Amino acid sequence: MSAFCERHRREALNDQASRGAVFGEKSTIAKVTRPNFSGVLERERLFQLLDAGFRRRLIWVAGPPGSGKTALVSSYLKERSLPHLWYRLDERDEDLSAFFHYIRLAANNAAPGEWPSQPSLSAFPLRSLSAFARQFFEALCARRPPPFVLAFDDYQELGAKWTIRSIFNKALSEIPEGVCCVFISRSEPEAEFARIASYGHMQYIGWDELRFTLDETKQLARGHDCAGMNDTRIERLFLKTGGWAAGLVMALEAARDGNVSDAFPEKLSNHSLFDYFTAEIFDRLDPTVRSFLLSTAFLPEVNGPTAERLTETCGRARSILSELHRNNFFISNSESESGIYRFHPLFQDFLRAYAGRVLETETLNHVRTGAAQIMESEGMVEEAADLYIELGDWKNALRLLLTHARTCLIHGKAESLERRLAGLPSAALESTPYVSYWRGMCRLSEDPGGSRSYFENAFRRFNEAGDAFGALLAWSGAVETLILELGDMRRMDPWVQWLDQQPSDSPVFSSQEIHMVVARSMLGVLALRRSDHPRAEYWVAEAEALLDSGLEMNSRVLLAARLYYYYSLMEENSRTDQIFKRLEPLIDPDRLQILPLLWWRFLELHHSRYTAWQKKESCEIYFENVRQAMALTKDLGFRTFDRFNPSFGAHAALVVRDFKTFDEMVGALRESLDDSNILGHILYQVYIGLKFIYQGDYASAREQGNIALRLAENMGSPLYEYRGHILLFHSYIGLEAPEAAREHFSHIRRIAESIPNLRHDAILKLTESCLLFKTGEILQGARLLKAGLKEAKRHNTIHSTFWFPSVLTELCANALDRGIEVTYVQDIIRRTRLMPQSSETVSEKWPFAIKIHSLGGFEIERDGKPLDFAGRVPQKPLALLKTIIAFGRPEVSMEQIADSIWPDADGDAAHSAFSTTLGRLRKLLGCDEAVRVRHGKVSLDPQYCWVDVRRFLHVLEELDAVYHRCELTNNTKRDLTSESFLQDRLIRLTEGALALYKGPFLGDESLNAQGLVMRERLRSRNVQLILSSGKYLERAGQWRRAADLYLSGLETDGLVEELYGQLMVCYRQMGLRADAAAVFKRCEKVLMEALGIEPSDHTRQIYLSLFKK
Repeated sequence: MSAFCERHRREALNDQASRGAVFGEKSTIAKVTRPNFSGVLERERLFQLLDAGFRRRLIWVAGPPGSGKTALVSSYLKERSLPHLWYRLDERDEDLSAFFHYIRLAANNAAPGEWPSQPSLSAFPLRSLSAFARQFFEALCARRPPPFVLAFDDYQELGAKWTIRSIFNKALSEIPEGVCCVFISRSEPEAEFARIASYGHMQYIGWDELRFTLDETKQLARGHDCAGMNDTRIERLFLKTGGWAAGLVMALEAARDGNVSDAFPEKLSNHSLFDYFTAEIFDRLDPTVRSFLLSTAFLPEVNGPTAERLTETCGRARSILSELHRNNFFISNSESESGIYRFHPLFQDFLRAYAGRVLETETLNHVRTGAAQIMESEGMVEEAADLYIELGDWKNALRLLLTHARTCLIHGKAESLERRLAGLPSAALESTPYVSYWRGMCRLSEDPGGSRSYFENAFRRFNEAGDAFGALLAWSGAVETLILELGDMRRMDPWVQWLDQQPSDSPVFSSQEIHMVVARSMLGVLALRRSDHPRAEYWVAEAEALLDSGLEMNSRVLLAARLYYYYSLMEENSRTDQIFKRLEPLIDPDRLQILPLLWWRFLELHHSRYTAWQKKESCEIYFENVRQAMALTKDLGFRTFDRFNPSFGAHAALVVRDFKTFDEMVGALRESLDDSNILGHILYQVYIGLKFIYQGDYASAREQGNIALRLAENMGSPLYEYRGHILLFHSYIGLEAPEAAREHFSHIRRIAESIPNLRHDAILKLTESCLLFKTGEILQGARLLKAGLKEAKRHNTIHSTFWFPSVLTELCANALDRGIEVTYVQDIIRRTRLMPQSSETVSEKWPFAIKIHSLGGFEIERDGKPLDFAGRVPQKPLALLKTIIAFGRPEVSMEQIADSIWPDADGDAAHSAFSTTLGRLRKLLGCDEAVRVRHGKVSLDPQYCWVDVRRFLHVLEELDAVYHRCELTNNTKRDLTSESFLQDRLIRLTEGALALYKGPFLGDESLNAQGLVMRERLRSRNVQLILSSGKYLERAGQWRRAADLYLSGLETDGLVEELYGQLMVCYRQMGLRADAAAVFKRCEKVLMEALGIEPSDHTRQIYLSLFKK
């Protein structure tokens, strides 16, 4: 292996590559400070146009090269003493990181001092770039109060593909009053500014305005002290140049000593005219100065020390530059005292062309090589490489490009690196496999499929050369193409097989960098294809260890994102939480490069979606964050995120039933799809299917599930096949087709059990319990529910996208009914915003927004806390609420309510009173949705409002159904399992009903007729409940449980004589005759004291039977 390859092998993964190697410190000061020109004519005519533009807040100055655009704006700012930010745009600004790095320097230069509120790109990563740019310039303008000018020179250098061009322009178009933005460009205003111009908010200064007038030409000539230039010659010069500033200045320079002939060419282009006059002047310069100019012409900017290295001026370089600037010799310096000078582009073009004509080849190449070496030493990588390429010095060009290739890619320079590498001759391209590797890396993000051939070529050549380090790099690159393409994952198999054959103790793995790259790619393999890989645990453990090994932050974020994704697919939500919480305190967004920054925001979006939907406000913020993340990644061209970000938004929208936002997110996902991206198509079909399930359209959900499953099988990804079967399972559950659901459950179990690291215990148990509840196998389903929730709580796996509200609601309701993991289940309900179809069907333990207790008294709970009426009790709103409950129906007409509360009011007055009281009640409850009014009917919404009376009556209905089944069981062949279940169900329902009935309706309050009817109805039903249940237990021989039931009934209603009699029967059967006798004496006393009557003959006969043998 060549010395170069050996060195590059060590440098290829160096994350510490200097930022300056890409950004360079090339002319930083000149880039962000206003240029100074000597001898510039102050053109008041144009200054007045600029004054007018200042009031409009936006100015566009457009004209050909050499038309004096920059000199005009610079002299205007100086003459008017306007505070300003000056920024010269160039190709480096195509790199987003470089742009914001330099613009921050310009901002600090324009407004020195502390910037406590200055935003940075990384601080606003979920906002669109236009939002960031707007806030950035708002902070700048706040730092420098009006008047203030933002000047952007050489705007045409941005090019058509500049990433943030249009949105950046939009942000600048909204600058505050008193601030003016000036664009200096060779091109006309672009489409983004058409709207601003149409509103009259932009001042345009074009070529017609920039041309010197005859009077201005005469003023310019007088300023140049041209003795031989009379008015006739000046007019002739004006006509010849057409008022072109560069031509005028060069002609006047040539005429200083009266050496300009009237016979210069009649028909010359601006460039030709410039060359003509330049030659006239250049030939008269001192030979030392001529040599100096030709030697420094190949540098973008030059200062004294740099010039000394290239020229033989014996320490005169600084003075030569200063004299050239003082004489306005088409050279400018920065506004600061930096000593950095820049040639006018036209003059520099002339010097380079002239050098090519007059210098011998060897001398010219020596000058250019020296310039390239200086640029390389000062971090001007791309410029130096271009010069090496022009020289045909492929060796140095290739060395420079490959040495800095990784840093270029990190900072978004893939396109320019690829362009330069592709421009090298085939001999250079074939000299090392690293060329193929880096060309693949250049294309990886935008075209994973197209980059694969480069990695395959590099992999083959590295293996042939015995370069294990390079082979692993190329291996990782090839695998990454498959991961990012998200297509047929079966193509991973030969790559995984090759890695499995490599010895794990190979010295190459001692490199932390190579270990990180390979581990990261293997996590993608495990997640998308080989989740059953025998060394899965090894690679996961290696990734965990690397995260804690002091990796550079950008590498750590990239590895953490892949590990997080793997754990999320494995239902290891507790592990994803750990990764996020472990990384969050260490993250400094300002240190992150663009790609790691985007992956960090990916983690933030994924992690926050489980809490975002708990409140409407936070959910809306989350949706906006998703939209802005989608806009940002689209602007930057990172297509991988186009699949994930809309999915996060779609998931959250489903949970909160926001189908409009869901359609928006799924539409964005659909737009990102292409034929190679199978996973994107799977996600699209899955989310459409999920929507159908949320809407109860299970047949349509089944169709989407079948499509998703076929795609997952074609993709060769077991984990997505697993999810396809889950979707189909729940579709068939909804279609009341348990056998078809059972078939898909068998596939779910098969795949889950084949993946060692998949946290499938909770999912399998909960899924099967759902199936068992549907098939009536209640006791077994309850056991699995308890075990599944215990596992889910341990690993936080309940947040899976595939736990649909209908299923999860039923499971949570069953769990609360049975007292299983109550606190955890309540937390699930709150976090996933579950709502039962009706409050009547679920336990009091369900965390409703509003709970109303009216049995044994009256109390309102809001969000789990009793409502405290500070000061005066709102009698009318409470009366309205009690009346709605007292009617005992789902809906009550407004007329009935008005007649009950305002019996003496006429129609209009009653309606007005009702409307006022309704508003007060809703405000009292803090939930407008709790009380509905529709078509003249009033109701308490059962999804928001739980009422003990409704729940009590519903439990009684369930008990009636159980009694009916008990009667059927008694009349048929005995089934001990079924009979045991019915007894358990009977007891559980009875206990629940008794717990609800804490006393008479509204306690001891005075009631109107409707209230009294409801009170007696509930009392009677409670007594009937106790007697029916007790007698069933008596028939089953459960005397103690029956006695306890009668005792509980007597505690709430001590005047029910039949309860005394049945309690005596139970005590008699248990041999507790003394206790039974005491019950009779109590009954006798209570009836006499309360009602003045004695026990009935039936009760007395039971008492007398106690004394018979």
